[in-house]
Amino acid sequence: MSDTQFCWYITVHAIQAAATLGVVLLALFGTQLRAWLWPPNLYATLADPEGEPTGYKGKDADGKEVGEITHYFHLRVANSRKWSPATDVSLHLVAIEEPGPDDKLETRWVGNVEFPWRHRKHYPEAQRRIGKSIDYDLCTLSQSGVRLYPIAAPNSFKSRWEHKCRFVACFEIHSTEIDVASIRIQIAWDGIWDEKNVKGHFRVEFKTE
Repeated sequence: MSDTQFCWYITVHAIQAAATLGVVLLALFGTQLRAWLWPPNLYATLADPEGEPTGYKGKDADGKEVGEITHYFHLRVANSRKWSPATDVSLHLVAIEEPGPDDKLETRWVGNVEFPWRHRKHYPEAQRRIGKSIDYDLCTLSQSGVRLYPIAAPNSFKSRWEHKCRFVACFEIHSTEIDVASIRIQIAWDGIWDEKNVKGHFRVEFKTE
């Protein structure tokens, strides 16, 4: 075997060995490498800015009005890199800001309460893996007022506003691959209940300031 042939022989076998090692490493650590090099890119939008009306409103046998229409608002968490899924995703409310005497926002509550994903009772924990989007219960508006929907919360946590209100809910999105993605959502209601014109009296919007 000539020196040239020997060099080619060594080169080819080195390439084959490197390729084999690469396949093995990819099989063993592919998910971790992908999460490190190209982590999920989580972001949030409102599933429906005008909310989803549910419930029933009618009259009983005596002509008395019964039932209540409730508008549900959901936060949609999505991943722009669907090929790099986020696992064990959860949505946490960590602070609430409300206007002070000068109408400037002040932090009124600090903590950590988790919010449920939509139809949580019908879907297993495995649904907390985001390739495609997942909707989370955010709040409701009805004739009774505004309500937030954490899975569980301490007694000190305020979850209902029965009259005119404006507050900012500060959320964090957690996942195994990305520790924290922060978002702030302003919820404002002028105190008027008009089920045919919810958008004219109630706003849920992202706050970037």
